[in-house]
Amino acid sequence: MGEWWLATDCEGPLTLNDYAFELCAAYIPAGDRLFQVLSRYDDYLVAVERRPGHAAGSTLRWVAPFLKAFGLTEAEARAFAARHLLVLPGVGDVLPRLKEVLPTFIISASYQPYVEALCRTVGFPEEQTWSTPFPLDAHTLPAGEAERLKKLAATIGALAPPTWPAGAAGPADLEKGEQKTVALLAAAVAELEAGESGALAEAVTVVGGAVKAQALKEIATRLGRDLATAIYFGDSITDAEALSLVRRAGGMAVAFNANRYALAEGEIACLSPHAAAMLALALAFAQGGPQAVRHLAAAWRGWESVAALSPEEGYRPGEEVWRAVEMFALKAPLDPELIARSEAFRRQVRGEAIGALG
Repeated sequence: MGEWWLATDCEGPLTLNDYAFELCAAYIPAGDRLFQVLSRYDDYLVAVERRPGHAAGSTLRWVAPFLKAFGLTEAEARAFAARHLLVLPGVGDVLPRLKEVLPTFIISASYQPYVEALCRTVGFPEEQTWSTPFPLDAHTLPAGEAERLKKLAATIGALAPPTWPAGAAGPADLEKGEQKTVALLAAAVAELEAGESGALAEAVTVVGGAVKAQALKEIATRLGRDLATAIYFGDSITDAEALSLVRRAGGMAVAFNANRYALAEGEIACLSPHAAAMLALALAFAQGGPQAVRHLAAAWRGWESVAALSPEEGYRPGEEVWRAVEMFALKAPLDPELIARSEAFRRQVRGEAIGALG
């Protein structure tokens, strides 16, 4: 396998779900809106306030007590993951092949039951994954606290997701109405983090932001290699630090069907309706590291490019798939049209509601 290795996010590069969002929509009245509001506030704290100590992906911490209050159990969470798992087309063929090409790891912000469901479905070893613990059964909410959380969920779900202008650096840069929304959400999160619901939220250590970056360092140590020999695939704000870490170390950072947060930290962007594009990039990386990936993206010719990498073993999902794949280099400042194109493609592949999340 050589010295190179691969790590990837799960939701986005491998699967189409946003498991936590879908749990909220299924178990909490107006839970889809609740999740969208909290997710947008989460993005605000990362991208606008840049609040010290705030971890990207904290939405998963915040919604766990609400899910508990509305009756979700760990057994039901596992069953839901198994029933609703949606993989990017080709993942069932590509992921086993990736393991043959490079040492491969999954680092996911999603809850553990979801990543376990993926592993069972495609035969990927769970010991080569990182995911967010979801210890619902280890915590008991007193009746009064559960009712308080249900009322708080309704309050949050009645808000509009906060918005902010480009270049905003704090509450003072927001319109008055948005300042009020942000203040209400800050108070709601403070209330959520009190009592037993706070203990549950604290136990949900989200594998996002700096935790994903730390997982990459742990993998490098396990393999006895450094981050310059890694290729990382990420698509969202929870991947930004991991992408940045790999890129700055001299490895290859791929923003795969990505939103603006991941695009800002990637070196190469890939838009693909099929997992075969990930295999093409992995084949190039296995043969020549970051420079080979740069060359592949710069001279992308669909199946012709893949056949040149591995003519006897190349994966052929069909010419129409390869015609839909785009690859291009990313340079700062990002072209607004490029961001719009990538985010529109992301929504097309994953659906409007999930594709619009940070």
